[in-house]
Amino acid sequence: MRILVFISIVFIGSTVHGQNTGLYGKKVSLDLSFTGNIPIINMLNGPMFKSKSGVLTEKMDLLDYGLRTGASYALSNNFAIGIEFDMEFMNINAPTSAYVPYPSGNSEFITIKHQALNTRTLIFMPRLEFTSNNGLLPIGLSHQIGFGFTRTKVLQKDYDRTLFISTDSNGDGPILDNFDEDFYNYTNKAFKGIVLMYTLNVRTPINKFMMITYGIRYNFNYGTELAFLSSDDGFYLSRVDAYIQSRSRRLLSVISLNLGMSFAL
Repeated sequence: MRILVFISIVFIGSTVHGQNTGLYGKKVSLDLSFTGNIPIINMLNGPMFKSKSGVLTEKMDLLDYGLRTGASYALSNNFAIGIEFDMEFMNINAPTSAYVPYPSGNSEFITIKHQALNTRTLIFMPRLEFTSNNGLLPIGLSHQIGFGFTRTKVLQKDYDRTLFISTDSNGDGPILDNFDEDFYNYTNKAFKGIVLMYTLNVRTPINKFMMITYGIRYNFNYGTELAFLSSDDGFYLSRVDAYIQSRSRRLLSVISLNLGMSFAL
């Protein structure tokens, strides 16, 4: 009975406001935005190795970026429901040293210069959108809140690296034939997490169906992986170390800006 009453209220409310809701009566909006943030807090961890024409140099990682797509439906002039599918890109540091074996059975502590590793995070997030009593969604200033799920993966590519090694008393060098294959297990499953967000967003119409959209977003990202028993999985960069780095970077990425287009249907 309560469900029936709720559905009736929503239907009646939509009918009453049906003539005025939306941009020229269009209640559905599709969003496509580019997002970026300057990871100031993460810069406290120091520079990363960046590659230019195969030469590695230490530089600050000045920008994290991504692409946001979403759709929303205005139930009334000042309330809408929606969903987002986002993709975000960040970098994490590679290890700077490791122990490697010699043919004789001894091991050597080597120094590594390795290009920063790229990560990709996929986000699925339902969201609610609301505005003041005088609002007219989807246009104008609005507030968005959402709760979503994330999956972060280290991307495999041809990273540049330099190894600083020596030889033992027998003239043999360390065994590094499969260094790239043994560096990280790129077949690892994606790291799972959750995200809470609040966005102050603006859509400005430029014609009867197209709007410019921009805003500022506050994120709380948290990794939900269970604790690993050991960080030693036989790779130079273990799965747990990659997880800790990516979780820390996302956790400290609190504020981002977005700019894009929105289409009313």
